[in-house]
Amino acid sequence: MTLKSLRGVVTAVAILSAAAMVAKDYTVSIAKNVTLIYAANTTSKIARIKGFVDENATPKSSITIPETIKHEAGGKTYDLKVTIIGENAFLFAKFTKITLPNTVTTIGEDAFSSAELKTITLPSSLETIGKEAFYDTRLTTISIPPKVKSIGELAFWASSLKSIEFQPGVDITIDEGAFYATRLEQLDIPVRVKKISGNLCRDTETLTSISLPSHITEIPASMCAGCTALTNVNFQNGITKIGAQAFMDCINLKEFWFPTTLQTIEHHAFNNCAFEYLNLATTQISKIEGWAFMSNDGLKSVSLPKTLTWVGSEAFAHCPQISRVDCDAVTPPQIYDDVFDAIVYKNASPWVPQNSVDAYRAAQGWKLFDWSSYPAAVTDIVTDQTPGTVEYYDLQGRRLEREPQEGLYIRVADGRARKLCR
Repeated sequence: MTLKSLRGVVTAVAILSAAAMVAKDYTVSIAKNVTLIYAANTTSKIARIKGFVDENATPKSSITIPETIKHEAGGKTYDLKVTIIGENAFLFAKFTKITLPNTVTTIGEDAFSSAELKTITLPSSLETIGKEAFYDTRLTTISIPPKVKSIGELAFWASSLKSIEFQPGVDITIDEGAFYATRLEQLDIPVRVKKISGNLCRDTETLTSISLPSHITEIPASMCAGCTALTNVNFQNGITKIGAQAFMDCINLKEFWFPTTLQTIEHHAFNNCAFEYLNLATTQISKIEGWAFMSNDGLKSVSLPKTLTWVGSEAFAHCPQISRVDCDAVTPPQIYDDVFDAIVYKNASPWVPQNSVDAYRAAQGWKLFDWSSYPAAVTDIVTDQTPGTVEYYDLQGRRLEREPQEGLYIRVADGRARKLCR
């Protein structure tokens, strides 16, 4: 049984429970053949919508939830304000459009789950969107009102959501998997979002771009795992950790900017991406966990930072085209024999600090590289003699993929070399 079919069984049971009226439930007719079930609080003068009865099985285009319900109790009449759409209230509903009143503050767990809902306008009064509130709906667009403080776990999971707008407003938290397996094409997380959790957009195969606000310092686990169309990840310097499986199976992700603030890359973070060149040299990474860059089968070169102390098992396994491995750490980082493929140990050229060559030659994993022709010093630079060609090298003679922004380096143009300082 698939996860989605299992979820269907669970919700089918839930709707039977939700539809069963108990002694303190009341009803009110809102349209022909449509009755709301509600709970009344005469002290606070509020009503919570608990469910509905639709006497006509054919789909209806729309219903409108009233702002107030006239409720009679103890010989008195109360105007109850509708503030809560309760859990499972419109589970499996056939309404394609639902209008909520500007009194609703809470949408409960599974409130519209598996409904045929295509259109809903969230009221400006809304503060909370519950867990799986819009699971498996047909919504294509949504606008998050300014008072919303939290979007619950899996809130829009498996919906048809293509675009989302966050109106300026109060701080907001987005829980685990809120946009899991939707149809979002672009997601710009605004400044008002103070926390994002794991699986945010997992398996959203239409997502091409995601942007994070500057105060987000950690990319959570599985944030974009399985986003096979993803090509752009935008954020500012300040990210310190990239979580486990964060971009796993993003098969079109060819470029990624690793900020100078980065300290940790967790396991499988970039497993099965499309990197050709990997430059971590300017980061503060001390550990790269196992399988972090496994199966980037087009990867040609790897540059590792001076802060690196440890690399986990098979971190660069199944990357057979790696032809160069640079490591700026004076002390050889601890690596296992399976960090690189056997063909990489055989064919790739390692480049390390000159005074550390003997230590690398003797260290586990590192000693598997061919050090027999390792240069004692830079004696010459072979360059492309094509007119107009510009190449850049560090002071150890290692070719750089792009023009450096600072430091000492060598610039070669039309066969002439100059040492530059920025």
